[in-house]
Amino acid sequence: MITWIASYPRSGNTFFRMIFSESFKIEAYTIYKGGKPYIPDTIENLRHDDKMYYIKTHGLPTKEMKDDKVIYLLRDGRESTVSYKNYLKDFSGTNATLNEIISGCFGYGSWSEHVRQWNPSERQNTFLIRFEDLIAEPEKTLYNIADFINMPIKEVNVPSFEELHKRGPKFFRSGKTDSWKEDYSEMEHLYFWMISQKEMEKYSYNNEKPKFIDNSDYSVGTKLLFELIATMNTKQLLQNSNIKDELKDKDGVIANQKKQIEKNQDELKDKDRVIANQKKEIDDIYKSKKWRLVNFLATPIKVFRK
Repeated sequence: MITWIASYPRSGNTFFRMIFSESFKIEAYTIYKGGKPYIPDTIENLRHDDKMYYIKTHGLPTKEMKDDKVIYLLRDGRESTVSYKNYLKDFSGTNATLNEIISGCFGYGSWSEHVRQWNPSERQNTFLIRFEDLIAEPEKTLYNIADFINMPIKEVNVPSFEELHKRGPKFFRSGKTDSWKEDYSEMEHLYFWMISQKEMEKYSYNNEKPKFIDNSDYSVGTKLLFELIATMNTKQLLQNSNIKDELKDKDGVIANQKKQIEKNQDELKDKDRVIANQKKEIDDIYKSKKWRLVNFLATPIKVFRK
């Protein structure tokens, strides 16, 4: 059985799994190689196991997940997108723009698409955790989770976000709820609301809403402009996807060439072994008595005449 610990990137998933595992004394796995602890078997096998497995994912939901339980972590999309931008720069060297992150050009779609598809407030067998509540009242969150998973808390040991920041300042950057103001320009903020308004309002992230959104100044022309920007960013996303496909094709060609080179090298090694064996046979013949006899008989006999 599986309970997914799902979230858009940089929404508190790692922080939650740490205190979850510590409090309930159970492993919270990840589906991402390189992460720890990595899932011990295939998803299909774990799904049919009698034991419950708690597994992190940033991916979008699939039809295979429809009967799985879910713990969904939700964070103000402005905070998540800024944090994700910084994460990509610090851990993969990717200098993404906020517009690219907002448009969903990297890996897991846009924040609004992620929230819309998981639909945590209405999806059955789903427990919604707001990042802001997790940071402010982690113990209360844990006791609510205990009811959801029907397990007792073994120990409440919750490190503060400040402590985690000291351990990993780049990974646990701030844990704040208003740091986005330092990074978002007015136009980026308006663009974010253009594609995320429904989800932001549904989950009560109404603070600092751009004035154009609920204002007569938000003209048809402005709306068309930002729809055009969204279309352009989507086009860029598709181009990036095509480039990735081309790179995969080239990687395939290189892999095949490498296999051919390795095959040729193996053939050369086989020929070298044949030559070495033939040389050894020739050396053995030279050393044998039979060779000396043949060599003696083949030597011309000199006739001496008186």
